[in-house]
Formats: sequence, C-alpha cells, structure tokens
Amino acid sequence: MIMSLERQQQLEAAYVMPTFARKPVELSFGGGMYAYDAEKKPYLDFIAGIGVLSLGHCHPMVVEALSNQATKLIHVGNYYYIENRGEVAKMISDLLSETDEVTEADGSETEVDLLDLGEKVDMADFVEVDAVPADADDAGRTAQAGSAGAADRAASAGQVYKAGPAGSAGSVDGAVAAAVIEPTAKVKMITRAEAIAKAKAAVEARAAAVALTEATAKAAAAEVVEVADVAAAVEAAVRIDVPRAVSAEVLAADEIDRTLFIDAVVAGVKTLTKGKGETSSVTAKAAAKAADTDTATETGIDADAVAAKAADAAKAADAATANTDMVVAKDVDEPPVTFTAPPAGDLVAVQLPAEDADAAVQPPAADAADAAVQPPTADAAAVQSPAEGATAAVQPDTWKTFFANSGAEANECAIKLARAHARHQGRKSREILTFRGGFHGRTLAALAATSQPAKQEKFAPLPKGFANIPFNDINALEKVFKYASGLICAVMVECVQGERGVYPCSPEFLRSVERLAHENGALLICDEIQTGIYRCGSKPFAFQRYGIQPDIVTIAKGVASGFPTGMCAARSEVADLFEPGDHGTTFGGSNLAVAATKATLEALATTGVTGRIEETGNYLREALRALPQVTEVRGMGLMTACDLDRRLSAPTIVEQGLEAGLLLNATGPQTLRFLPPLICEKKHVDEMIEKLQAVLGQYDAEQDEEAL
Repeated sequence: MIMSLERQQQLEAAYVMPTFARKPVELSFGGGMYAYDAEKKPYLDFIAGIGVLSLGHCHPMVVEALSNQATKLIHVGNYYYIENRGEVAKMISDLLSETDEVTEADGSETEVDLLDLGEKVDMADFVEVDAVPADADDAGRTAQAGSAGAADRAASAGQVYKAGPAGSAGSVDGAVAAAVIEPTAKVKMITRAEAIAKAKAAVEARAAAVALTEATAKAAAAEVVEVADVAAAVEAAVRIDVPRAVSAEVLAADEIDRTLFIDAVVAGVKTLTKGKGETSSVTAKAAAKAADTDTATETGIDADAVAAKAADAAKAADAATANTDMVVAKDVDEPPVTFTAPPAGDLVAVQLPAEDADAAVQPPAADAADAAVQPPTADAAAVQSPAEGATAAVQPDTWKTFFANSGAEANECAIKLARAHARHQGRKSREILTFRGGFHGRTLAALAATSQPAKQEKFAPLPKGFANIPFNDINALEKVFKYASGLICAVMVECVQGERGVYPCSPEFLRSVERLAHENGALLICDEIQTGIYRCGSKPFAFQRYGIQPDIVTIAKGVASGFPTGMCAARSEVADLFEPGDHGTTFGGSNLAVAATKATLEALATTGVTGRIEETGNYLREALRALPQVTEVRGMGLMTACDLDRRLSAPTIVEQGLEAGLLLNATGPQTLRFLPPLICEKKHVDEMIEKLQAVLGQYDAEQDEEAL
C-alpha cells in the first residue's frame, strides 16, 4: 500500500532537512515521457529530474542492466577491479574525442574548418634532433645572446641554452645575457615553437624578475598603488618562478587579496590606496563598488613589513635567475617532452648544422628572424621526405575518468586536479577563473566557484582561490589574461549556463576562453554536468559544438538515467598527475553505477534517439516563440528556457502545471526551463504546448479578474 501524500509531508517535515521546497505531488510510477502519482494520474515530464533521465522513466535496457547486476554484486569498493568500469571509461573517452563541427546556439548548425580555431599539433611541427658527441675538452661555445639569436639557433639545433649572469656576477642587463651552448646528451622530440619559446624565456627571465621586485618595492613604499604598473610587472614576471614574488601576492608581497586585484583590473579600478584599519583585507565586492571612483582602499598593511618582503623577493630573484638553465630538449622542472617516433620514413628528420662556431653564435639578420622556426624546404638536402602515402602516427586523444556520485563531486575533483597541475608547473598562484551566473555545485569548493552571491553568503567563509568575471564578456576576459595571467591556473566554464536560465556562451567568447587559457598555460575545464550526454544536440558534449578543446570535462546528470553517477574526465597527461591516495570515493564507480551508465550509453548509441534531438529542440523553441505570453526563448538541443511577460509568475505557472499534468521548472521569477528526456518527440512537444497554453490563458484570466 502506498502511503498518502499527507503522511509523506508530515514525515518529511519532521525528519528531513528542509533543503527543498517540494511540490505538492507524490510520484510513484514512471514510464517513458510520463510519471504517475499514486492515483495513476499521468504527468508529462519536461524536466526529467532536472535533466537526468536521458532515456525517460524506467527504460527497459537500464532496468534490465540494474536488475541483472543487483542479483550478482552490488558493491565491493574501489580497491578491486569490477566488470565494465574500464569499458565505460573507454566509452567516455571515445565520446569526448568526437569533434568535427561548430554549432551556433538555438540549434542552427554552421560547418567550420577546425583549422581556423587554433593550431593543431601535426607531425610536421616536430623535428628529430641527432645527438652531438660531447667533447670532453670543450667546455662549450659561448656567445652574446642579443635578440636571442643564439637561443634561436640553439633551439633549432636541439642544444642546451644556458642563461647566466650578464657581464660580471650580480649585474643586470635585460637585453643582453651571456649564453653557453652545449651539445645535448640524448635525442629528444620537441616542437620548434616550444624550443624557441623556452630559450627566449631564459634570456628575459632576469629582467622580468628585477622589474617585478622593483614594482613591489615601489608599491610597498607608496600610499597609492598604481594597478597598471604592478600588473605589467606581474605579466612580465610570470614566465619565471621566483619564490614569494611571482604570484598574485606581488601587489604588496602577500598582503593584498588576489581576487581584489583581478576584480580591480576587470572593473577598471586604477589605484589601490593603502591605509591602517580594523579589517584585514578588501573583498572583491569592495573593488566592484570602487569602480565608480576608480579607487579601492586596502586596510591592515604594514608598509615596513611589505618593504622588507619586497627586498627579500629581490634577493630571491637574483638567486633564482643567476644560473638559470633552460634546457631545450629536456626541461629541468618538468618531464621530458618526448614523442614516440613512427616507423622509419614516416618522420621528417633534420640534420644538425655543420660545426661552425661563428655560425652558431651570430644572431640572424633582421629579415630572417623567423628562419629558425620555419619547416625545412622540400628540396633541402638534409630533409628525408616521408614515403609516399605515409601518415603521421599521432594517436587520438585519450581521456581518463574518475568516477564520482554527483556533479558537485566531479567538479571538486576537477578543482583538485587543476591545482595539482599548477603545482606541477611550479605556479605559486593557483586561482581558478569562473563566470558570473554560473553554477558548479553546492559543496564548499564548488560553491566558491559558483559566481552567485545569493547562494554563497550564508555559508561564508568559502575556500579561497576563485575569481569571477562577467559572462560572455571578451573584454573582461582579455583584461584578466593581460594583467593577471600568472595568477590563473585554470578556467572553469559552462558552455551553456543552465541553472541560471539556459544562457549559451557566444562562440567568439568560448573560443577566446580556450585560446587565452592555453596560451597562458592554464587548464580549460568544461562543466558539462547539465549540458553533456547529448543534451545539447547530436554531439555528446556541448564543447564539441563550439569546436574547442578542453583539458578537463565534468559529467553527471544524464549519464546513468537517474542512477547517482558523476565523472571527472581529463586528458591523460593531466589525469596522470593524480597518484593513488590523492582523491577517492566510497560509492563512485560502483557495480550498479557502472551497469546503469553502460546501459544508458549503449541505448543512446543504438536506438536512434540522438538523431532527432536537434530537430525536436528546434520545434520546441519555435512553438514557445509562438505563445503570446513568451518574450524570449533560448536554448540548444533539448535544453531550452523561455522568459514570460512580467505580469506572469513562472513559479505559479509550475504549480498550476501540476494540475494540468505537467512537470515544469522555474529558474527565476519569469523564467521556465525545459529539460525533457532525450526520447522526446514532436507529439510530446505538441501536448506540452497545449497544456501550457491553457495554464497561461487561465493565469491571464485570473490576473484580469483581480485587476477589476
């Protein structure tokens, strides 16, 4: 016997935490697009448990998989191998590797040549460098590295480039530094661009460190700090690792809030005025408010202590850069950049230049500055052309997955992985950049990443290390990476902000996010909790419709048809930074979760459901636009929202929809969100629109009566 709704309400009021404002209906059964109450009244489901039920209620393939697994083994923990976990992880990796189109929001697809979206690694970008036998009697060839000419030649030759002190010990010269060119000990694979960038960075490192420490010393001594001056010093210095100096704390040697600096840059705050006070720091809110006066006040700073820290930072800069080694073929701080050579004949091989000391040390002519980075010409004697028809042996992207229980847990994993990556890079500052209006979960770190103050304020203080800027604002994004690139270790973005009311990123904005993140060594995290698993169309993930390449993708909701499952997937080179014990879960990736996920993905791949998502989504949005009470419609695939006339209340429409047999969702006072199961067809859209139209008409009539 099913317990009555009244009794359920009494029990929950007494024993369940009041974290949800539940609707006055008890759902007891389900099948396909419909859920049923105890009286067997049908409810057409256009919210799918908030985008979870990809295959609708109780899909036979999922029910069978769970039933079969439950009779064999329910749970054993993650210390052991179980059936299908690896297979499911491979399925996810294969889905994440799909990409061949860019699609505008609202379902209109535009074919785009992916080469226009950024340089893709190709075998032609790699050179094979033959090792030169080291001469024990030769201490190396020394050169002056004006214009980094020797660095260019050293890089193209696969040699070690050492940047030592210019002139006598302790002197500073940012334009000219002494260089020692030595033969390499091993054959390594490295891109020309990376080799030259590393070599030039060594030449510039000392000047950047000195400029940075001078800026911090000046900031410590002054009452008013010019944000632009310090920001420029930060921008220059992030190329190197100088303890206590190359990080967000540079504004006043660890005394000014990192998020304040980022917010000041974005908001256009020109100066930070220091003074004594009761509070310890100025929050990001203060900087935003200060945009009107171009001034923000930072309190609680001891100028003498800051000056002392700046002096220590200057000494650290000298110590850290006086004998910096920049190794072209093998970086001293990171694993070697290697590439497994395919069979002979498939790789372009470049010989080293002849042993000519003068040629090795002379900078290239002004009109040939880029000669070192050009690929060898087809008729060059040193080039061995690949066999006709041979193809590069580049392996497709491989993704590795951590299995969790929810989207928030998946995002927590992504945050930890991004910080681990920053530590691996040697970054001292590990801020994660997010976007206002986004939603990443309700656990503390995920909530800190969620840029919605109304959701955060009650639970302060939240973990630090998160900064946010306006959504779809390329100008703000560029400001952050111009003045604070060294502070950002990762960018976390939803391709479509769903919880806010279905707001898609513009293609230009999302491509800028990808470009700036990767140009500055930051990871790109795509939160696909709501958008993933075909929710946004014919591609498994929304990022694939934009043609971008993230480093980490978080997944949940629709991946297991309602069984609690979350995933954090990362490119293998990022994922492998985790070691046993770095992260974990008790229930994630359990036997039942894996069975439900496998059945869901197999059903989506074999039943033809994904082929009609685009068409049905477009049909839904056109039908909503035809309603006179609707003022705006947004969406992608089967992820849609509409704004109602200001006279209407979306939460009231949701309540009245229950009486009409509709399950709807309101994300704001006038916003309805539609996340139907992916099995939705046009006939279901027609039924929903008919019911919704009746509800809206009834509400209009009631409002008119009240007005009279």
